[in-house]
Amino acid sequence: MRVVVVGTSGSGKTTMAKALSKALGAPRIELDAINWQPAWRDLTNDDPEEFVRRVAVAVDAAGEAWVIDGN
Repeated sequence: MRVVVVGTSGSGKTTMAKALSKALGAPRIELDAINWQPAWRDLTNDDPEEFVRRVAVAVDAAGEAWVIDGN
């Protein structure tokens, strides 16, 4: 099972994703943790190819079941 939780800031994405991850026994991938680098460097703007690569690595490592949260 693969679940993507999206929404605006403060909408409860992380809370929902954590609950789903626990209930499903699936790892959670937090896109903010991948995107935001030291000094608030934003990979989606500064290096989108690297962001996509890192997300692909995280998804591959998680296997067939995961929960992703972000926007």
